[in-house]
Amino acid sequence: MTMFLITSPKIYSFNHKRMHLGLQCKRGAPSFKNGTTNGAAWYPLTGGMQDYNYVWQGCMDITIEISCCKYPPSEELPKFWQENKKALLRYMGEVHRGILGFVRDNLGRPLGGVSLKISGRDVGFQSTKHGEFWRILLPGEYTIEAFLENYHPVEHDFIVNEETPTVLNITLYPLKQ
Repeated sequence: MTMFLITSPKIYSFNHKRMHLGLQCKRGAPSFKNGTTNGAAWYPLTGGMQDYNYVWQGCMDITIEISCCKYPPSEELPKFWQENKKALLRYMGEVHRGILGFVRDNLGRPLGGVSLKISGRDVGFQSTKHGEFWRILLPGEYTIEAFLENYHPVEHDFIVNEETPTVLNITLYPLKQ
């Protein structure tokens, strides 16, 4: 039983009865510390669905292998659900970790298409047409950068904690014409 994650692999594996033990499916098969691996460390694949979803859509994408058998019999599926239910629900709860907010202009109007970036990260993202933004982040200290043509760029430092998402609203001021 193996899982591939971008962030927080222990959230899933340690909420599963056995996954965190890193047991092999069969003799000679790989075992993974805490029952997880970064898929690229196991076998590299560039340009897959996980890359596309993360880079272009800002979505986390995971692969959960819940059986040593690629096509388990259908009567085993309820057992797999029971074994993975708690871990899956805890993992889904991770969407509430990170930063969220709105980007508005100095008159309070929402700004869509604002380019946002967490300093030190290669991948940026954009605000929605309603000015909303969000990013799943592990606890820590970060800086967010916001850019939009004809507006002054801004940077804000913020802290992500373990318990709740960080709410940060950003105001952009137009360049003097």
